[in-house]
Amino acid sequence: MKERYEAEIEQILKDLDTPPPGEEPARRELEIPPDDLPSPFAPAPAAPKRRISPGKLAVVGIIVAVIGIAVAKLFVLAVVGLAIIGVAVAWTFLRRYTAPSPPVWRGRPVDPPAPATGWQRVRRWWDNL
Repeated sequence: MKERYEAEIEQILKDLDTPPPGEEPARRELEIPPDDLPSPFAPAPAAPKRRISPGKLAVVGIIVAVIGIAVAKLFVLAVVGLAIIGVAVAWTFLRRYTAPSPPVWRGRPVDPPAPATGWQRVRRWWDNL
């Protein structure tokens, strides 16, 4: 029974590959394999992330400061390291208080937020402390 099914399947596949007698073979359009098509349910590609973050900058500042403290002749590096750490801390606070970007789905804004009242701004400021 299994051989019969296999023979039928092979015959059907062979018939699909050969055109009926008297007809020219149809030109097949270049098809994109289904694996290469993006899924309609897949999330949109994320925006490229920054390579430098405040945390990474702080780590570099700590390393530079430790090297500057460890080597007595390179005391200037300790000061530079502390300055880098200061910049990282300032950057953290600047990022925290900047306005968030509006939510976007497939390149279109989604339900823009209503303008905040004075009380909402004070409450948001208090919650972010």
